[in-house]
Amino acid sequence: ADFGLQSTMYGHLGRDPWPKREWIDPRPHLRDWIDRMASLDHDAVRARYGAPSPEAAEDTIPPTLEPVLRIICREFLPMVQGILDETQRTAQTRPKGALLSRTLGPVTFPMGEHRFTRLAIPFTLWKMQGVLDAFRAMPDADRDTARSWLRGLGGEEFLDLDIPRLERVAMQVRLKE
Repeated sequence: ADFGLQSTMYGHLGRDPWPKREWIDPRPHLRDWIDRMASLDHDAVRARYGAPSPEAAEDTIPPTLEPVLRIICREFLPMVQGILDETQRTAQTRPKGALLSRTLGPVTFPMGEHRFTRLAIPFTLWKMQGVLDAFRAMPDADRDTARSWLRGLGGEEFLDLDIPRLERVAMQVRLKE
């Protein structure tokens, strides 16, 4: 979770002047976490902040992150499904091995209390394909645990996405031959 959230918190919110001033700086614990995550000097970070929390030692996710993860499932899954639908439509007209455009047609999905529309980016599916490959390689018991956990967050459908095999070519993808 730290790694997945860090890029947005550091790269987008923590350095852009307005969100940094309004959202990050008023929250000193968040600011410290962002700085810890961005640090390459792990010994200095451990000296300043101490050992990881008991949740980290037990490899559990703190309940305080569950609302964030539910939002991710509620908003990201429909976006991925929209990208998948658009990619499958495009794939019907392209031969195997064809390079897909960086963006395809528009997809609309929930974001907060509203709907958001953006162009489909098939590269997102290539990344999800890697996640699903890792999930499918897990032992049965671990897969069952992961599925149950995602079901509780409203994200079980992530595990059943039928993504066509894709290969990365720089920042684009192509349909695997």
